[in-house]
Amino acid sequence: MRLDLRYLAVGACGGTAFLDMYATQPLLPELRAEFHTGEAAVGATISALTFACALAAPFVGPLADALGRKRVIVTAILGLALVTFAAAGATTLHALVAWRFVQGLFMPAVFAVGASPQGAAEAGISLLTAGANLRDTARATVAGEDAGRVELYAHPESGLLLGAAAVGPNAADWMSEVTLAIRAGLPLAILADTVHAFPTWSEALEPAIAELISKVS
Repeated sequence: MRLDLRYLAVGACGGTAFLDMYATQPLLPELRAEFHTGEAAVGATISALTFACALAAPFVGPLADALGRKRVIVTAILGLALVTFAAAGATTLHALVAWRFVQGLFMPAVFAVGASPQGAAEAGISLLTAGANLRDTARATVAGEDAGRVELYAHPESGLLLGAAAVGPNAADWMSEVTLAIRAGLPLAILADTVHAFPTWSEALEPAIAELISKVS
């Protein structure tokens, strides 16, 4: 099988973008000492970014459908690079948190594959939609994070999975099985039988798949 370099390039860009998400986590002790503040204050350098990701997520799909995914991805990568340099040069904690928030608006933490409801509607197709919040997983409890959501889109007649979108920690990693299912045309029943490791973010897929199956049935 021939390796498609386009997929490799997109995967590399998405993977390196995630390095920014928790870039300040190992630096929290140094940031507390540098800015003479507490854990909650420097922790905002992470929470501000994840909140911005969740805030921007609902607008990314329609924007990509209107302007094209390639254009949106390239623009986001360029914007993220510029804002990252600005964050690295921040001289106050408030400035650093503000730049981290802007990073979250650009960061391609939203992982989307296949069809979207907006694009399908324009083509005259009404997709079945099901979703689940990451806060309902055991992983969210362990990690102390509750921001994020996954949505799955299926054809109303065949029940085949046609698209998916997710926002949350390392979404591009734990959504890889959805990419495979879409490309291989796997039935929802097979996905429902898939066992996910505990505790992981991918467990959020299970209730979403179950909801889709109930709508198809």
